[in-house]
Amino acid sequence: MPIYRNKKGIANGSLFRHYINILKTPNSNCSRSDYWFLLATIVITLLIFAVLYTILNNYTYCDFKPLASLMFIAIMVLDLVFQAKRLNDASISKWFLLLHLFRFLGLTFGVISYIVMLAILCLPTQEIPTTNLMNNEKEN
Repeated sequence: MPIYRNKKGIANGSLFRHYINILKTPNSNCSRSDYWFLLATIVITLLIFAVLYTILNNYTYCDFKPLASLMFIAIMVLDLVFQAKRLNDASISKWFLLLHLFRFLGLTFGVISYIVMLAILCLPTQEIPTTNLMNNEKEN
């Protein structure tokens, strides 16, 4: 039973390859389902890492803070890349990613910018209308 399946028929074995293909392709888009499934995976991964970090810090003498910081930064950069691809899919300017900078102004601005960004990421895919010239010629 596949964990995730979309219109293209992506199942368990090819899910990781699917996200790598989205990253490798320069002008690719990330659909709503792809983005939210990736975000759920990121949240679960961060929870697992937080538990492991707490256990390892309590029972070992090693300091894992630099490693944890690097992993957190890498995951956040990955999330920003997929947010940019998601905004591209919804035909919204990538300049809206600058809303994340409002978090540095305080808690209230951070919460408001977070809610606005989530609302923007929930917008549906906007397909650019195209004219099929072959069908128009046959009709005339």
